[in-house]
Amino acid sequence: QYTVRPFSEPELAAVAARSREKKQLYRRWNRHLSKLRIKIEHAFGMLKGRFPILRDIPATDLDNLYENIEALMVIHNILRVQGDDPSDIDGYNGEEEDEIVNDRE
Repeated sequence: QYTVRPFSEPELAAVAARSREKKQLYRRWNRHLSKLRIKIEHAFGMLKGRFPILRDIPATDLDNLYENIEALMVIHNILRVQGDDPSDIDGYNGEEEDEIVNDRE
């Protein structure tokens, strides 16, 4: 129902006309939100690197999609705690966007 998003330039301009302190607060919010977004994108990049199925997973059933992603996060965290190195996996390239390497051919 509600989304977390940065304040737009028109919103910042409207606030700036009323209060310099509030504009600075809004800008700090935007910077903080941007830093969090980058961390989240990196986390999903790590998941996509370890579990290539996430690159092409259909989003037809969102509840099922969320459950699958949550399960993969749990598996990923367990593997990290156990000291698993995903680079030992055939086909793992550690990249979100690159093609999967197939060493078995």
